Amino acid sequence: MMDKRSWFLRSVFALALILSLGFALYAFYYRDHPVRLILPGDGTDDKSVNSPQGPVKKIEVFFANNDGSSLTTLEKEIPGNTTLIEQIRTTIQTLTDTPPSQNLMTAIPQGTKLQSLFVDSSGIAYLDFSREIQQNHIGGLTAELLTIGSIVNTLLFNFKEIKGVQLLVEGSEIETLAGHIDCTKPFPRLLVVENK
Repeated sequence: MMDKRSWFLRSVFALALILSLGFALYAFYYRDHPVRLILPGDGTDDKSVNSPQGPVKKIEVFFANNDGSSLTTLEKEIPGNTTLIEQIRTTIQTLTDTPPSQNLMTAIPQGTKLQSLFVDSSGIAYLDFSREIQQNHIGGLTAELLTIGSIVNTLLFNFKEIKGVQLLVEGSEIETLAGHIDCTKPFPRLLVVENK
């Protein structure tokens, strides 16, 4: 007959096993289901216009809606007579600004800075962020998707030269931003958070 101590230890082991399997299934399911991959716009429309201050490029910036469940675009203008690198830097800066609408909020953690960036010959944009993008992140799968999607979508949607986006932190590759999404490879498609 099993004593109470053995019964307790087996119960704890069984519970730990069930929780581990449950977490693995949860991670596997949400790796594929809350993110829908769609092809980015072909970028054939340059959307460059002239203004009294000089040529400007109209871009669509992906902000989070105010309940933090999905991404919404907002049209902005950036200088159109600068290099691709300067345009990307200015575009990323708009993502960290407070949106002019009360229905939108930035998905980028407070204090985050873009330290450096470059685009390689295959069109992969490498963005090196300060540590605040991880340290100040609120966590959770949806919030992580919103942050990554905000950055990736904004670049892929607006710059036909960009074929993928690789996120770096303090000059190093990262496995994940906040524990859920694989960041070891460039993101080659727009990310859309399913709003069900």
